[in-house]
Amino acid sequence: SSIVVHMPRDLFSNVMMGVYRHDIYGSMMLEDAKNGLACEIVFGKNRNLPSDYFRGQILRNGEEAGIVEGSWLGCLDYNGRRIWNIEDSLSGLHALSKPSHDPLPTDSRHRGDVIAMTEGDMAGAEDKKKMVEESQRRDRKLRSLKHNLL
Repeated sequence: SSIVVHMPRDLFSNVMMGVYRHDIYGSMMLEDAKNGLACEIVFGKNRNLPSDYFRGQILRNGEEAGIVEGSWLGCLDYNGRRIWNIEDSLSGLHALSKPSHDPLPTDSRHRGDVIAMTEGDMAGAEDKKKMVEESQRRDRKLRSLKHNLL
């Protein structure tokens, strides 16, 4: 079985400057011809709700089989029952984003300039930053010399 999806319209505002905004308008049609299922999801129709709010009717062989509604960015309800919530999805990501107590030696928290800056030693941070940059320039030069020898 395959599902054919016709996507809604997107509107992007302030892409180059200002507050970036992405709105979804119109409708999205999903069709599973083999199983006789279809659903039209309409976005942004209710002016009292954010434009990512949607509502749709699921049809099975032309008869109503259910209602879906929610927020593209927040939740999905099926027949009034919450079946997905972004907060539940993000809870696992929060665990991944916590800093490691045993970071790799290459972790930026080990950089001398970062350590000096967090300790309030701006002059020391600048000196250590210059050392890092000089080391990077030296490495780049050595790599280009090696490349030229090959």
